Amino acid sequence: MPLAKTNLVWEGDLRRQTEAGGAGMAPAAGLPYGLGSGVEGLPHERYDLVIVGAGISGGVIAERAAAELGLVRPPRGPPGHLHPAPSRAVPRRGPGPRAAPGPEGAGRPRRPAPTPLEPPRPAPRPGRAPRARPKAGRRPCGGLTRGNGGHRAPPPTPPVQRSLIIDKRDHIGGNCYDFINDKGFRISQYGVHLFHTKYDRVWEYVNRFSEWMPYEHRVKGKCLDHNGEVKLVPIPPSQETVNTLFEAGVTNEDEMEAWLDARRPKILNPRNGEEMALSRSGPELYEAVFKYYTKKQWDKFPAELDASVLARIPVRLNTDDRYFTDPHQALPKDGYTKIFENMLLDNPLIDIRLSTDFFQIRDQLPEHTMLVFTGPIDAYYASLGLPKLEYRSLRFEEEYHEPEGGFYQEALQVNHPGPNVDYTRIVEYKHKPNQPTEVYDKPGTVIFKEYSTDVGEPYYPVPNPANRELYEKYREMAEKEPGVIFVGRLASYKYFNMDQAILNALEMFDNLKEKGTLEPSTEFKVLPKA
Repeated sequence: MPLAKTNLVWEGDLRRQTEAGGAGMAPAAGLPYGLGSGVEGLPHERYDLVIVGAGISGGVIAERAAAELGLVRPPRGPPGHLHPAPSRAVPRRGPGPRAAPGPEGAGRPRRPAPTPLEPPRPAPRPGRAPRARPKAGRRPCGGLTRGNGGHRAPPPTPPVQRSLIIDKRDHIGGNCYDFINDKGFRISQYGVHLFHTKYDRVWEYVNRFSEWMPYEHRVKGKCLDHNGEVKLVPIPPSQETVNTLFEAGVTNEDEMEAWLDARRPKILNPRNGEEMALSRSGPELYEAVFKYYTKKQWDKFPAELDASVLARIPVRLNTDDRYFTDPHQALPKDGYTKIFENMLLDNPLIDIRLSTDFFQIRDQLPEHTMLVFTGPIDAYYASLGLPKLEYRSLRFEEEYHEPEGGFYQEALQVNHPGPNVDYTRIVEYKHKPNQPTEVYDKPGTVIFKEYSTDVGEPYYPVPNPANRELYEKYREMAEKEPGVIFVGRLASYKYFNMDQAILNALEMFDNLKEKGTLEPSTEFKVLPKA
């Protein structure tokens, strides 16, 4: 029995904490890092990108735009279209170091491009004496060149890299936002986030902004066995799962496959989620692990969902009890918020405004080349009166306990797939290895009971034929929207894992740089939620 318990219910939006302070701490009042709100008093009258959303998609695109000098403002063309920059640097005009004379017949050496975060050079101070005329045999840095009839080279086109990020929330990081709560635990405000990836490019990218700690996620589930008793078993189902729940007695992969084959119906073209799940797991595992968990998560039984929703439910033939099998699995040492701080703050090419609702200030935005919208695509067109797309949200019940031994449960995440409780899982952050070190000596712990709901911040698109048909209508309108690009899971009406969202944003920036349009290169299938 717990020695102490407090209870706080909050939905996936904003929750004020009582402590303020350093990186990753929730602000007590006002906005963190000295950031402002609204679009009045911005330091620049024009921005190349205005990005709606300070989460993964918006953050990655802004960081890349600031770090790479690969775009130029279009002298002509439709609004929102960006053209690739010239492959060679253009000589800079005005005061600056002279170029060293090169070998006879060689062109004048060009000045290297500035580093990504180098601010523009200031104009000469009033009253400053002009540079002396160059001596014979030397050409001025920005002046005459051979073969051009004695005319000056045209000035370079200014680079496109300045971004303004606005977000209606009072923090950066989107749904990845985590912080140290008033009891000293690092918690995630919008549900537990776990990084894993098979993409080397994503792994290299995130390592630029954080030190990482190895962590392989393991999920347990409290499921009913064949006698109706609750047993703690590995999720996804594996040999240990079927042996514990059904006394299967399997000892190797061949026996596990034979046990499944004896139960799985042969359905060549599953028409819905139930047929897909049965064809992969058989009726016993379907009832014990998947059926009611799906109902609680989506408020629909599997038979009411697309087959794609349960197409990739993992059923392991071996004894591997890790939830993910990707080669790169880790947690950021100082939390996810610190990654966004390192990506976006103290960057002279990125301005951020929080507690700023795009829909309230969209007519007041500064001049910009392109708008990058990362919110729900149907919200952008809400004024047209079209039906809304369906999303699922989350509600959390936070409890503080002081159990014997210091921990409430056996793992960071314990799923509750049965119909006997309303919540889908309990998360205990004390199990995470990136907690402040003093946390592990505390007698208490915090847990979060997670409930799925259709009220609150949109988390997961609901994939079914009606929503897919409606989304296609929105997508067709979005493709014709001048100067606006829709990026991310909510704008794409797809559920992305964290690494997929990062790769999607990186690839869209690649296309922005090379073609002048934001388009992804990799298509992701709908993945099951852990």
